[in-house]
Amino acid sequence: MTTVSVTEANSRGLSALLRDSIEGDVIVERHGRPVGAVISTDRHAQLSGGTAGRMQIPVPAFDALSEAAEKAGDHRRYELIQGDLSVSPSPNRHHQRAVGCLSDALQQVVRSYGWRAQPGSELRGPESVVCPDAMLVPDDGSDTPPTLVIEVTSTNRATDLGPKRHAYAAMGISMYWVLDRERRALLVFTLDEQTSTYPESQVFDEHVVAVVSVPVGEQLVEVSVDVADVLG
Repeated sequence: MTTVSVTEANSRGLSALLRDSIEGDVIVERHGRPVGAVISTDRHAQLSGGTAGRMQIPVPAFDALSEAAEKAGDHRRYELIQGDLSVSPSPNRHHQRAVGCLSDALQQVVRSYGWRAQPGSELRGPESVVCPDAMLVPDDGSDTPPTLVIEVTSTNRATDLGPKRHAYAAMGISMYWVLDRERRALLVFTLDEQTSTYPESQVFDEHVVAVVSVPVGEQLVEVSVDVADVLG
């Protein structure tokens, strides 16, 4: 097992630490206290009993690892989703166009209510650090949590439809949109406050204009989305 400081992790970069982890475990320390770990594939199998068991990463460890990645010039999106590390490539222009179209559809309606659709920013929970593609928030500069978050699928489709869905529900976010580019449909999940889960989604395929009642503060406002236009 190798122990390195956060300073060394920052200077060497996450990629180098991951290469070292093939030979053994790497523990990242700050002021002599472990804050992160890179576990070799073989060791992970041993710790999980050789099965597909989960090995959760605590939020402080994730922060140290993502900080090391940023220092190394790694511009991929690092997220912690219910204790599991997720790394996504930078989005391409088709992905960003779809995000922009969805945000524009929302903005046309919600601006008169003092709300705005904006690019996603970091959201934190006890086991998650995530950044949606876009979100709906009050236009007053407050830290009020979003009532709606949006993801556009790419290489991370399974994550958006599974772990991220559960993470956003656990954070109590009222509505979750997924533009499923593989299915060519807009999926709308609405929070069940009693169970803190998203039941099955409403599905709007590319042949319809979706009309969705969106939570804006304490009221619901109808927003129309031309799904085919958004998909391009």
